Amino acid sequence: MTDRVEAFLAQHNWATATRSPVAAGASTRILTRLVKTDGSRALLMDTGGVERALPKTPYEQTIMPDLKPFARVDRILRTLGMSAPEIFAESADGHFLLVEDFGESELLRLMQNGADPLPLLTLAVDGLLELQRRFAAQKPDMSGLRHYTPDFFLSHLAVIPEVYMPLLCGHAPSAEVRQEFDSLWRSALTRACATPTSLMLRDFSISNSFWLKDRTGTETLGLVDFETAGTGPMIYDLAAMLRYDRFRIPPDAIDSCRQHFLRALPQLDPVEFEAAWHIFIAMRQVQWAGSCSLYTTQGRQGFLKNLPGIWNIIEDVSQHPVLAGLRGWFDRHIPPEARRAREAA
Repeated sequence: MTDRVEAFLAQHNWATATRSPVAAGASTRILTRLVKTDGSRALLMDTGGVERALPKTPYEQTIMPDLKPFARVDRILRTLGMSAPEIFAESADGHFLLVEDFGESELLRLMQNGADPLPLLTLAVDGLLELQRRFAAQKPDMSGLRHYTPDFFLSHLAVIPEVYMPLLCGHAPSAEVRQEFDSLWRSALTRACATPTSLMLRDFSISNSFWLKDRTGTETLGLVDFETAGTGPMIYDLAAMLRYDRFRIPPDAIDSCRQHFLRALPQLDPVEFEAAWHIFIAMRQVQWAGSCSLYTTQGRQGFLKNLPGIWNIIEDVSQHPVLAGLRGWFDRHIPPEARRAREAA
């Protein structure tokens, strides 16, 4: 621990707590679990004190330079009555947060340990529906947060031609191939983003959601990793939750949750829902594949091992007619060996 960390913990009476590291996934944050002798617990969120340069490209904006966006969205979610971590303390520069510790009851961990996925996923869908209802009713101030549009999504997908293909295909695409990529995605995303909007968490997934057994109703669902939240298509978070590249959710559980979501929102056109569902799953996984390549070029090793699971989902959902053009593009320009690579060339 650095002197700055020690000073922050001492200032807030956590210096003598026992400490243990917590995995942070793709995040650049450092997470530490703190436990006092009286049983009090907290998580220290730490940027590592790194002053990050402004991103050169939109797809690098998924790495936040500080924790202020997390704190901003956290307060919005708690104002809406959702179970986001209570913030105990924060540094003025945004490099440290002390927050409530939700423990180790992530939905992913519970499923991996044999829990029935359907009740847990139903809880997540009910929590999402309640969040969207409360957002519509209370209309919190979202100024300064992202608005997810076709152009915004497309700017992040640029990581495929600009990073993924040079790294894993051995070359950048021609201008014509790049133009086709952009045109196909713009058409698909324009259609998907025409569906109703709400507060969009963006990283609403089984690894970022918790079962809080001591709470009731939708407050049983704990939410984390929402610093890139904004306004966007309400279908996106459902797609993010129900297709996960590192755990196979049973198809019948996915279908049950999809139907539950649709029944709760009769204003959604079933045909447009189906199209947007496939588009957002594909887009999310394609961007994640690109992020894995980006992290590899930044010296963050180990992410390319995710590619097989990512491409399994992309290849599955791209069988839908709405993605026929993009499926053809991938077949022509990203060969099988560039989808399964486990190590950088």
